[in-house]
Amino acid sequence: MKIEWNKVTWYSKLAAVVLFVGVAVGAFWFGRWYEGFFSQNDYLPKTTDPFEFFPDNPDNKDKVVLSEEEKRIVTLFKARAAKVSCRGSNALIFIDNDFVRWNRQTPCPDARFSEQLFKRNALDQPVCSREDSIAGVGTYCRDERYRLIFENLGEGHTVRVVSLD
Repeated sequence: MKIEWNKVTWYSKLAAVVLFVGVAVGAFWFGRWYEGFFSQNDYLPKTTDPFEFFPDNPDNKDKVVLSEEEKRIVTLFKARAAKVSCRGSNALIFIDNDFVRWNRQTPCPDARFSEQLFKRNALDQPVCSREDSIAGVGTYCRDERYRLIFENLGEGHTVRVVSLD
């Protein structure tokens, strides 16, 4: 049998289908292998316990007493955390009775963490946020005067941590 390179035959159609399916299956298999090989846990902070962020107050977890307003805020953020597509560890940090910071850590490769700072009287719009995304880590502050509080959490502030998990 003579091979004709410029003519479509049933052999060439079969080879094209096998190659197409083989490449798709191979790419899927490689992606699954790669995901397991490079576990996201290698890149997350060693602790996901929000109370370990403040080691100077180890009893904070058991002694947090919330006001009625703070209970309402916790309920609001628990509802927000339940709506997030990639679930993980969630904590609220009350700062000086003026701010609320929502810290999230997830196992998702394109959104490993999120930190958002809210004014206590405006919980619908964060004043500062730092988030991991597929494009990398980005920090954004609507007003630069809040950046110092956002980045230097715990230094000279009264801080109380509440787990949402």
